[in-house]
Amino acid sequence: MGLRPAPSDEDKKRQVLNIQRPDSVVETRFDLPVTAMEFEIVDTIRNNDITIVCGETGSGKSTQVPAFLYEAGMSLSPDDPQSKFLIGITQPRRVAAVSTAKRVCYEMGQGDGQSIRGSFGKGNIVGYQTRYETAGLGDNTHIKFMTDGILLNEIQGDLLLRRYSVIVLDESHERNLNTDVLIGLLSVTVPLRKKAASENPSIVPLKLVLMSATLRVEDFTKNEKLFSSCPPAVVTVPGRTHPVTIHHSKVTELDDYETAAFKKVCKIHRKLPRGGILVFLTGKSEIVRMIKRLKHAFKIEGSARQVSCDVGEQHIDPATGSFPREVDDDEYDGDDLSTDDVDSLKSSLEDPTIPPSSDNDNIPLYACILPLYSLLSSEEQSKVFAPVPENHRLIVVATNIAETSITIPGISYVVDTGRQKCRNYNSGTGVASYDIMWISKAAADQRSGRAGRTGPGHCYRLYSSSLYSRHMDSFALPEVLTRPLEDVALSMKAMKISNISSFPFPTPPDRSQIDSAVKLLADIGCLDLSNVERDGGDGTITKLGLAVSELPLGVRYAKMLLVAAHSGVLDYAIVAVAALSESSPFSSHPSLESSEEKERLPNDEAEMDNVDSNLIKEREKLMKKKRKWFHSSGDLFAAISAIGAFTYAGRGAGGASEEHAARKFCEENGLNYTIMARIQKMRTHLAVLAKRRLGTAKGIAASSGCFSPKMSPPNKLQELLLIQSIASGLLDHIAVLAPPGSITGEHPADIRSAYIGCRSPADKPLFLDQGSSLFNRDYRQLPRWICYESVIRKMTKDGSYITVMKNITPIDPQWLGEISRDTRLITFGAVVGTPCPIYDPDKDAILCSVTTRYGSHGWLVSPVRVVMYDALAAPETKSTHDYLPDDSFRWFARYLWEGKVIPELANLAQLMNDSTELITRKTPSTKVVSLVGSLRDAGVDSAAALRKHWAQNDEKFLFQCLKCWVKPEHHATAKNMWINAVQQNVNIWKKNNC
Repeated sequence: MGLRPAPSDEDKKRQVLNIQRPDSVVETRFDLPVTAMEFEIVDTIRNNDITIVCGETGSGKSTQVPAFLYEAGMSLSPDDPQSKFLIGITQPRRVAAVSTAKRVCYEMGQGDGQSIRGSFGKGNIVGYQTRYETAGLGDNTHIKFMTDGILLNEIQGDLLLRRYSVIVLDESHERNLNTDVLIGLLSVTVPLRKKAASENPSIVPLKLVLMSATLRVEDFTKNEKLFSSCPPAVVTVPGRTHPVTIHHSKVTELDDYETAAFKKVCKIHRKLPRGGILVFLTGKSEIVRMIKRLKHAFKIEGSARQVSCDVGEQHIDPATGSFPREVDDDEYDGDDLSTDDVDSLKSSLEDPTIPPSSDNDNIPLYACILPLYSLLSSEEQSKVFAPVPENHRLIVVATNIAETSITIPGISYVVDTGRQKCRNYNSGTGVASYDIMWISKAAADQRSGRAGRTGPGHCYRLYSSSLYSRHMDSFALPEVLTRPLEDVALSMKAMKISNISSFPFPTPPDRSQIDSAVKLLADIGCLDLSNVERDGGDGTITKLGLAVSELPLGVRYAKMLLVAAHSGVLDYAIVAVAALSESSPFSSHPSLESSEEKERLPNDEAEMDNVDSNLIKEREKLMKKKRKWFHSSGDLFAAISAIGAFTYAGRGAGGASEEHAARKFCEENGLNYTIMARIQKMRTHLAVLAKRRLGTAKGIAASSGCFSPKMSPPNKLQELLLIQSIASGLLDHIAVLAPPGSITGEHPADIRSAYIGCRSPADKPLFLDQGSSLFNRDYRQLPRWICYESVIRKMTKDGSYITVMKNITPIDPQWLGEISRDTRLITFGAVVGTPCPIYDPDKDAILCSVTTRYGSHGWLVSPVRVVMYDALAAPETKSTHDYLPDDSFRWFARYLWEGKVIPELANLAQLMNDSTELITRKTPSTKVVSLVGSLRDAGVDSAAALRKHWAQNDEKFLFQCLKCWVKPEHHATAKNMWINAVQQNVNIWKKNNC
C-alpha cells in the first residue's frame, strides 16, 4: 500500500480535480495493484524530473496513471489554475492508443467506452490522435493519447513541448525507433524546460514518465550520456496476484508449430473448463489458416462444438492505415496471403451450425473464434472486447499485438508458439526480409501474463524449458538496432543536430546503421557530405532535404511528391505513392472474398481434390485478369491504371451503392477490394497533405485537397515526368541488365536475366519479380535500365535464395544524370565539345557539358551541364584539348554581345561589324583577346558580377571594347543603348544590395 506523502508548499498551490467515475469502475479499480500506489506514484513524478514506472502485466498502469496525474492537478499551472497544459501519453501502436483512450474516457465518466465525444469545438477531457484520426481534442482536453510518431512530429516544431506538463511514454520496453528517439530528445528537453521555468513563471517544468512492464531499467538509470543531469527515480508496481501455471512442451516443435498449436487449442476446448483461449501466431496468413483448421476440426470430429468464425473484412480504416513514414505499427502482422492460403481464407469465412451436445456443464458448448492483428480495422479489432454469448468460449488468434498493447477480457488459457515475425534489415545491402524468429524471455513472460488478468490461468508453451532458459534472449533488441534510420536522421538534421552518432540514444545504434542512413540521404540529395572532413559531423542538410523533412512522409516518397509538384504531375504522383504505401492490389484473391462464393469445407479427400483442381482454375482466371492491367511502363503504372478505373467504377453512387459497385468491379477485374480501399484512403490523405504543404503546385489535389474520380490516364509527356519523379526518390535503386560475362559463379536463376544494382556488388545479381508487368522469360525483351522500390530475398524451388526487385519502372539513362546531378551518385569528368556551352539565366552562369558516370560501377550516362568555370578548374579537365582555362569568359563574352545576358542589350548584335562566333573560335583575334582579357582580369562571368563591377568600380567597363565591335555609323546608337543598360543594371544591383 502506498502512503499519502506529506504536503509540500508546491502541493498547497495545486488544485485537485475530482472524477465522477461509474459505480462499476469504482468497484473494479480497487482490484488493480497500481491503485494502492497512487500517492507514491504521483509524489515521485511530482518531485522528480524523470520517473520510471515498472508495472507488471495486469497492474493497471496504462489506464490509471493518466487519471492519477489529472486528479492531482498536474495539467494545471500551480500559479494560475486557469492556465492549462496537456498530459501526453504515447503508445507504440494505434490500436493501443485508441482503445486505452476510450477506456480512460469511460472510467472518468466522460464516454461510453466505444467512442469519445465532446462539446462542439471544446473537446473532451480525454482525447486521442493517431496518424489519420483525431477524437475529443479541444480546449477542454487535459489528457491526450497519441502514437509516438505524433509526438515526434510535434517535438520537431517545439523542442520544449510548451503545451505539455507531463509526457508519459507507455510500453517503453518495446523500444521502437520513435520511442528511443523521443527519449533522447526528451532527455534534452527536460533540463531546458526546467531552466525556462525558472526564468518564466508562465512555464512549468516538464515531467517525463517512462512506463513499462519489462523495462531494462539499467539502460536508463546507468546511461550517463542520456540522463546525466537528472537521473530517473524508479517506482515498481506489483502485478495481479492470480497465479499462472506454465506448461512447457517436453520437445520443441521446430517446424510445424502451427499444427502443434492447433492440437493444443482443440484439446483445451474439448476438455478444460470455461475461459477464453489466446493463441499467439506470427502473421495474418497463419491466423487465417489456424481459424480454418479449428473450424474444420471441430466439424469433422463430430464434437459438440459450434464454431462461430468471424474473420471479418481485413480492411484498414484511417485509424490503422499504413503510411510510408511512421513506424509505430507492426508492418509484419499483415503479410500478404499466398495462393496456398486461398482455401484457408475461403473456408475460414464459413459459419456452419452444428447441433450441440455435451455432458459437462462447465465446458462451453460453442466457440467464438476471432482474429487480432494490427492491420484489422478498429471495428474488427473491437470485437475481441465484446461480451461473449452464453455458453460460448472465446478463442482469439493473434499476433504479438496482444502481448502488451491491449488486454482481452476473460482469457484463461494462452497457447504460445514462441515465435514472432520480424523485419530484418541489412544495412549494407538494403535487403529487407521478413523472418520468423524466437521471441525473448520478456515477451514470453508477457504472453503468459495474459492468462492471469481476471483469475488463475494456464500458459502452454510449445517449446521446452531448456530452449526458454538457454536459447531465448532476455530482451528483444531495440528497434533502433534493426531498422533503417534515414527518416529519423533527416528529421534530426532538420533540427540542426550536427552529429547523429553522438545523439543520446538509450541504446546507441551501430555506426554502420548511421552510415547507411547518411549514405542514403546523400544519394538522393538530402544531405551534403562535401564538408564533413572539414566540419566533422554527419553532413549538412540541403535545401531539398529541408523541403523533404517538412513532409510527414518517408524520404523517398516525399522527394517523389516534391519533384512531381515541380513538374506538374502531382496528382499522378499521389496515386503512385499511395500504391507504394500498400501491398500490391493484384496480390490477393478478391473473388474469394465475395459472400456469394463462400463454400462449406469438404468432408473427405475426394472432395478436397476437387477443391484443389478448382483452385488451380481460379488461379488461372485470376492471372488472366491480372495481365489486363500490365503496363509497359512498369508495375506502378499498372497500379495507377487499376486505381483510376476502380475510382471511376464507384463514382457518384454514394454510400453502400458506391461500395457495392467498387466491390463488383474488383471481383470482375482481379483486384483486391480491401487493398484498393486502403489506397483510396491514403490517396485522400495525401491530397489533403498536398493542399496544406504543396498548395502552389498545379493540379486538383494541391488546390482543393481532394482528387477527381474522372482523372484521365497520363499522356506520354506526363508519363515521362512521372517516371522521372518516381526515379528521383529511388536514385540508389537503379539497376542495369547485366552485360554477358559480367556476373560469374553459380546462381539458381537464369543469369542472362540478372541485373546489377548501382550500389550492389557485381557478384550479387538482382532479378525481376515474376509478378511484375515487365517480367519476361526471354531476357532479350527485358528493359535495360530500371529503378525499383525495394528488394527482398525469395526462395526458389530448389531451396536456394535469390534477391528479387519489387515495383519496377523502366527508365532512360538520357535524363538520369540530370535528375541526380546534386547527389553523390554522379561523378563528373572532362568537359566535352558537344553540345556547346550555354548561358542559363536561372543559374546566371555559363554551363558546359561534361562526361557523366553513375553509381559505384561508373556507368556512362548522357552528359550533364555544369558551371563551366568550375568544370575547367577541376583537375580532371586540365588535359582536355577542346577548352582552355579562360573559355568560360569567352562564352560569357559571346552571349553578352548577343544580348542573352543583359536584356537591355538584346539588339546589340544587329550593330556588330563581325559575327560573335569569332569570340569562341580557337584562334582569337586582337579584339577578342582584349574583350576576354578584360572579363577575366575583373573576374566577370555572370550578370551579377557584371552589375557589381559597374556599380562599385567602373560604369564604363567594357565600353572601349564595345567600340571595336560596332560599325562606325552605329556608334551613337550603341552608346545610348550601353548607357541605358548600365544605368538599369546598376539600379538593380543597388536595389538588391542596399
